[in-house]
Amino acid sequence: MSIWCKFSYMTNTLAVRLLLCRRDFRMTQKELSELSGVSRSYIAQVERGDATNVGIERLTALAKVLEVSVAYLVGETDIATSEEDEEAIVGIKEARPIYNAIDATTKELLDLIEGMDTAQRRQMVDVARIIFRPPRIIE
Repeated sequence: MSIWCKFSYMTNTLAVRLLLCRRDFRMTQKELSELSGVSRSYIAQVERGDATNVGIERLTALAKVLEVSVAYLVGETDIATSEEDEEAIVGIKEARPIYNAIDATTKELLDLIEGMDTAQRRQMVDVARIIFRPPRIIE
């Protein structure tokens, strides 16, 4: 499973956010079902908006597979990442060695990225993943 393959969607419905997050991962309902332990038919009901009172266990399982917070899935926040993701980003930045042996263009790009806040870096990664992902038909 690829990491950080999602956008932050401004809609606040569980149905739409679940569907769009799943599609960002280019995952079928069946694949999400197998990884989360939530039945495919129940995922379909949630995505259609037919199931609206989704239990915390199911939400947690779906959010974990889709690498988003439960709060994001249910529309309480528009920030898709969890606090653990943000801590990991900071940890990676602090642990990264100084880059001297790279070309000027790459260094310029890294300098720009370093100056971004978490949300801006997230958007940059999302755009790069869209540009470089191979096309695939989605159910």
